[in-house]
Order: sequence, then C-alpha cells, then structure tokens
Amino acid sequence: MQTGIGRIRDERGKQLNKGYTPESDQRYENGELVAMAQLFLLSKDDAESDTLLEYLFDSDDGPQLNESLLRTWATSNNIESLTIAGALIAAEIDRLQNEKV
Repeated sequence: MQTGIGRIRDERGKQLNKGYTPESDQRYENGELVAMAQLFLLSKDDAESDTLLEYLFDSDDGPQLNESLLRTWATSNNIESLTIAGALIAAEIDRLQNEKV
C-alpha cells in the first residue's frame, strides 16, 4: 500500500507531465490553485462547492482552469480527492516560493 505522501508526490508528477509546471503555475496569482484544492476537499453535495466552481470556471477574474479538473473532481473518490488536493497545495507552495526568487 502506498503512503499518502507517496500518492501526492506521484500525483504532482502526473500534473507536471501534463504541463502544469511551476512556470505555468505562475499565472494563477488569484488563488486559483488553493481554491481548486479546496474544491477537492469538499463533498460533491457541499453548498460551498457551487461558489468555488463559479469562481474557478465562470469568473472573468484570472485564468480559467482546465475543465478536465472539474470532471476529475466529479468522479473522484475520497482518497483520489485528497491526493489531488495535496498536489495542488504543493503546486501553490512552489508558486509562492518561486515568486520570491
């Protein structure tokens, strides 16, 4: 059985392979990565998910996130959702650290 940190590391690797690199993450300066992580932490039935979905996908503020993430969120189980949220949080940490360089 894989550890939680191992799952998160592997998921972040998948994101990097799909082109979600530290350089491309720099465009998400309005909290989009954190909001997406929050969405993955919410239940599909949680009312807050509607607010986050509107911000992430219908907002004119900031870049739009890939809609495949919405499909992933809608179909993921609890372990997958937590893993993706962890990888998105890691991406945001990297983005913030790169801002200061």
